[in-house]
Amino acid sequence: MREKKSYSFGIRKKLVVLVTLLALITYTFSALFMYYVYPAYFSHINEMVFTIGTMALGILWSAILAYFAASYFVNPIVRLESAAHAAASGRIEHEVELPKSDDEIRALGVTFNDMLTNLRTMVQSIESNFSVTNESVGHIAEISGQAAQQALGMAQTAEEIGKVRRTLSRRQPKQWRK
Repeated sequence: MREKKSYSFGIRKKLVVLVTLLALITYTFSALFMYYVYPAYFSHINEMVFTIGTMALGILWSAILAYFAASYFVNPIVRLESAAHAAASGRIEHEVELPKSDDEIRALGVTFNDMLTNLRTMVQSIESNFSVTNESVGHIAEISGQAAQQALGMAQTAEEIGKVRRTLSRRQPKQWRK
């Protein structure tokens, strides 16, 4: 079993960076709107309504950014899931495309490809053993056929000997018979 590998920039750190950037962008724009845009252009609107609207837009903006950033994490997993379904249905000839980054998802893809390689080797070994076994069965069937022919010949010879014996025993005088 492999020892646990430590990644310099693994998924945990990537998520921390993503959430931090998302918060930085959202809070920066929210502050910009509440402290500079509101007084300059929207001072005629109630401040509470503007603040709630700005926060709602910040939540929406965060959700949109998170949705697009999530594809960075989800796409490699979807490819791996697709490869796993293909392997489960017997199609093990293709390997999963690996992400470029060195993280846990890539390690999972590498391990999955190793598993597919081992499965292909096992299937090839089974097919090879099947061929050898099939040849052996054919050889045994051939030898069995020859043995059956010889047994049939022996049975016919024994039957002929029995006929000759019966014929001879009928021709012998009674005193010579046992």
